Amino acid sequence: MNVRTALPTEQQVSGGNYGLIVQAKYYNTAYKSQDVQSDADLVTRTYVLDVNNMQGQPYKYTLKNRQYAIFSIDGDNLKEISDIQVFCTGFPVTKSG
Repeated sequence: MNVRTALPTEQQVSGGNYGLIVQAKYYNTAYKSQDVQSDADLVTRTYVLDVNNMQGQPYKYTLKNRQYAIFSIDGDNLKEISDIQVFCTGFPVTKSG
């Protein structure tokens, strides 16, 4: 993802976190091939790109900065990407609304 931040100094020092969460559903390898009856028969794995695995200074990207993470994906058993979310947590100053 391309990231650009404009965080005031007080937001840069407290350990706030932001990033991208991707959830993928996989066929459970305990079943023969892809014989599933419901989502309960699937395995969900979560992949996170956040300040902990970004390069450089994730609180000081004044220009667009390309960030990426490499994850091992089981392509033989991947059913679908079920969810993609962005998040922002733990910053000291928040605004309501």
